[in-house]
Amino acid sequence: MVEPERIYVEHYKKLESGRWLLTIFNRLNTTLRLESLDVEIPITEIYHKVDWLEEN
Repeated sequence: MVEPERIYVEHYKKLESGRWLLTIFNRLNTTLRLESLDVEIPITEIYHKVDWLEEN
């Protein structure tokens, strides 16, 4: 889930045990890693066209 009104991204990862691990990203200087796709996405890229970033 990506919040459009503030810096807030929820990432759920299914563990081998079958349980889910939730990681919350709420700072621009972090990176979301999607291991199954072998991809890293900087949080700044997710929010790069959000107008409110320029106001803060």
